[in-house]
Amino acid sequence: LVRLGLMMTIGTAFILLFLSLVRETQAEPRHCTRRLQHCEQNLEQLQHLPASEERMAVAPPSGCVDERHLAELTKKRWEQTKTALQAASEVLLQKEFGAVIGNRSIALRLKLPDENSERQLRIELAPDVLMPVTVLYFLRQIKDGLWDGAIFHRNAAHVLQASNQAVRARKGAVIASVPYQEYSSKLPHLPYTVGLAGRPGGPDWYISTIDNSRNHGPGSQSADAALLNEADPCFGRLVDGGDVIAAIQALPTAPGGFGLLQKPVTIVSATVI
Repeated sequence: LVRLGLMMTIGTAFILLFLSLVRETQAEPRHCTRRLQHCEQNLEQLQHLPASEERMAVAPPSGCVDERHLAELTKKRWEQTKTALQAASEVLLQKEFGAVIGNRSIALRLKLPDENSERQLRIELAPDVLMPVTVLYFLRQIKDGLWDGAIFHRNAAHVLQASNQAVRARKGAVIASVPYQEYSSKLPHLPYTVGLAGRPGGPDWYISTIDNSRNHGPGSQSADAALLNEADPCFGRLVDGGDVIAAIQALPTAPGGFGLLQKPVTIVSATVI
């Protein structure tokens, strides 16, 4: 559109100038010829202007979108939306789960294959002020019993991943992904931290068994994520049960390289403590 507007403007000006030159030809033929050649040279140069110079040479036509301003405005509005979501989530956390001093925690009772006794993990969640959207998203699922009877099904080289797909199917529960990829640089994906799996994330989650700052941090996993500087939400850390993690890592996996456990680990219950 910019190029078309420029060419129409140049064309009109050139025609008018040409007509004026024709009127002057009888009086000053050589002078007019030189002027005409000069105009032709200018037109040739303008036709080969880069797009950036075209925009500077002529004002954009009516209705043309300023893409840079649109991108900046969209980013600003999205940042405002995220801030509002976090503020609302903080309020809902206190209303639904009570005010706390320090961090919230959850306890998981596990049943490993071929073991008679249960094992336990304790996870300390991120501070409400840093990851309120993700913490609320996770705690609501626990409150609704959607992780009671779930499983750790994947023992990959870098994570232990949990899924409640069967529980959701049994209960007829539909859980959307987290509203957005909430992330804080104060909570990188270090060993034994907890993150949401997938883009967009959830409801599956995982415990990192190595430093996953590059694997799951900002800009990781896809070209789109790199463009958006997007990361997996990191919303907690294991504070008790390192021996249980080691026991799960020692379990055999199925062929194929995806790390699926031959016999999954059952999450007997998940409770807020």
